[in-house]
Amino acid sequence: MKIDSEKFTILDSVENITNWVLKGYKAFKEHNSNLKTEQILLGITSIGVTPPAPQGKYNVYLLNKANQLPGIVGLIIEFSCAKIELHKKSRTEIKKIIINILNVLEGENYSNNEKYGFLEKKFLVDGLKIYLDYTLEFTERIKLFKTN
Repeated sequence: MKIDSEKFTILDSVENITNWVLKGYKAFKEHNSNLKTEQILLGITSIGVTPPAPQGKYNVYLLNKANQLPGIVGLIIEFSCAKIELHKKSRTEIKKIIINILNVLEGENYSNNEKYGFLEKKFLVDGLKIYLDYTLEFTERIKLFKTN
């Protein structure tokens, strides 16, 4: 897949990150419909963390965890935590943001597995709380990653 490096999106808001992830997911899927969700998420992450993309302190973590994400929602949350510190916002703010992400995803023609990944069943039972907790646990995931 050809990447136009002059058209990089600045990942400075959840909205920009969400749009960037969804555009990337669509592009990967259109170019190779045989890719598994995890492979697509890894591809998107690779583009988002390797030069000429801006280098950040969480890039190695993001790249190493890309194939272990709870779907598209998980990738959006991970990038939002790494790039704009979503996990440091209040629970109320995070809830609103996740609701917006979920609303955008509902308009997309992807399976629940693609959208929610390994948290699909828990999300369908527990709802928003599962992704609120996932967001708030970002710092713990970083600590675990650094110790391994």
